[in-house]
Amino acid sequence: MGVVWVLSGNTQRRVRSRHFSIWEEIILYRLFIVAVMLVGLVCPVVAQTAADADFNGNGIVDIPDFLLFADHFGSSRGDGTYDAKYDLDNNGVVGIPDFFIFVDFFGQSVPESEEITIKMELPYPEDANNIRVGIPEVSVTCTVGCEGQQTKVTDGQGHVTFIGNTPLTIRAEKSGHIPVEQQTYGGRVNMGHEWPIELREAIRQLNLADAIATGELFLIWGDKEYIDADGWGLFACPVIIIKQIQDRNFMLAILAHEAMHAWQGRRSANPPCDLHYGYPSSEDGRAWTEAWEKDIRDHGPYPGVDGEDWASTVLENQASIYGHWYWGPETEWLVEPEAWADKKAALEKLYRIAPNRCRYLEDRFGSPPPR
Repeated sequence: MGVVWVLSGNTQRRVRSRHFSIWEEIILYRLFIVAVMLVGLVCPVVAQTAADADFNGNGIVDIPDFLLFADHFGSSRGDGTYDAKYDLDNNGVVGIPDFFIFVDFFGQSVPESEEITIKMELPYPEDANNIRVGIPEVSVTCTVGCEGQQTKVTDGQGHVTFIGNTPLTIRAEKSGHIPVEQQTYGGRVNMGHEWPIELREAIRQLNLADAIATGELFLIWGDKEYIDADGWGLFACPVIIIKQIQDRNFMLAILAHEAMHAWQGRRSANPPCDLHYGYPSSEDGRAWTEAWEKDIRDHGPYPGVDGEDWASTVLENQASIYGHWYWGPETEWLVEPEAWADKKAALEKLYRIAPNRCRYLEDRFGSPPPR
């Protein structure tokens, strides 16, 4: 058994180590000095805060913490001396990677814990100043930054409070919503609704899955407050909002329409939100204009879209045709199921009158879902 030095105030005292020879301790100490010089350059940090490396809890990562770490160095899960708090990369062994992680925090102070309140909200646009819809009954787990892993449920206004130090890393889950995992300093955290299963193929076609999963695109499904009486849905980048109405088929057609706007934003000259200026001049926008003009010249206008003031731009014409192609016509507010019974015939009509635009969609997205 070798000798290690323990610093205590202005004195030094010698204590016996139970696990290392004198040569092992010399090598370990030299490694420590080298690692301090190379801090931050050796391996990624798994432990996230200085508190993870403050083993004795005195508020600073210092020499006593290093000596505690050294006493457990080389142990592995299942050993009598193994303690998970020294296994900073959580791989089951207290080894060299943990040593360099410890060095990254050496000399740092641990701030005092505080209350951090988060509000889970539907992601209404910034101009919706009077609409702040908190989401109740969200299960929120604090995975990093809290005193231990804490899981709590939001109250009726969407609030939840943790004890820890910012930034926190949280994971939020609720049925009917897209899970969220992100860092936060407290305050608002956006959480959108799940997309209807009927739009799963549209998500694939339009290459929106990653944007949805990473919180770059949100859906508010069934809005009752934001969209005015004359509207049905809108894309307010990065949020798609669909109005709550009785006819689900109509809501799905509108969602396909707005999802196309999200695709347009990502294909624009200035992605992901510059639809009005960046998309019409893009390669995809120009190609749609050419197909549209050829359809009108060879087959005449497609009823309900071509010639309508609201569909006179590349953005709206393409989104409307895609909605018809993918799901069905955006009719008036319909509640009778039979009004949607012949969607196959409607698709055949679309291919007959707008063949160039349908070919454009097939070239980029494949075939529409079976009717």
